[in-house]
Amino acid sequence: MADLKLVEETLDSLIRTSAEQLFHLTDDPLAYVTRQDLVGLQNLQNQTVLVVKAPEETRLEVPAPTEDSIQIHLKGGTGPIRVLTCDAGTTGEAGFSSLEESRIRTAELHAGSFRTEPGPPEPLTY
Repeated sequence: MADLKLVEETLDSLIRTSAEQLFHLTDDPLAYVTRQDLVGLQNLQNQTVLVVKAPEETRLEVPAPTEDSIQIHLKGGTGPIRVLTCDAGTTGEAGFSSLEESRIRTAELHAGSFRTEPGPPEPLTY
């Protein structure tokens, strides 16, 4: 019985420590990228940055770019995928924008059009 009590106390301590570490991480304002951080990076001047928040197991495919466009394909099966944009080279005060507010064109992939077997992705036109 004493062994079970020791195991329970140890697990409680580990859970408490993990929760504290998680709260410290999410409460730290320096743990997040801001628009000012992106604007200050010389490599990103006049570039559009995409920020993707997606559930685990989300797949990303990036077909070879064409002369006038770049495509990315995201597929998640367990929840919504959220994408924000930031025009890093602009001097305005606007922050991150949703895809609907940005100049980026989007389209939904239809079931079965996202490749599951290895090999180069099939081109999908937006």
